[in-house]
Amino acid sequence: MGRKSNTDPAATLTPLMFQILVALSQGERHGYAIMQEIEERTEGEFSIGAGSLYRSIKQLLRAGFVEDIEKEHVRSQRRYYKITKIGKQRAAADARVFAEMVAWANDAELLDT
Repeated sequence: MGRKSNTDPAATLTPLMFQILVALSQGERHGYAIMQEIEERTEGEFSIGAGSLYRSIKQLLRAGFVEDIEKEHVRSQRRYYKITKIGKQRAAADARVFAEMVAWANDAELLDT
């Protein structure tokens, strides 16, 4: 019995995958814009490379959590992505798990140190 894939319904998403879904829940974006959003939201604490970003996007695409969209009015090489309904559901489920973990850490007075 090995480790479950991060896109397996029973496994928790990686922090990067979760952040990609959160960024896309606010609207469609191209890869670089996703990277910028994550870095802004985390105030630079979570800096990612292009390789890690696109590897995670590829996994999210395969899982059906994200889809690649055509931007007919945009003339560029950029690929745009949007979150799917199942992707939103998955991000919401993981957000609830994270909120419970933070509440537990708070109860244990770990956040006060």
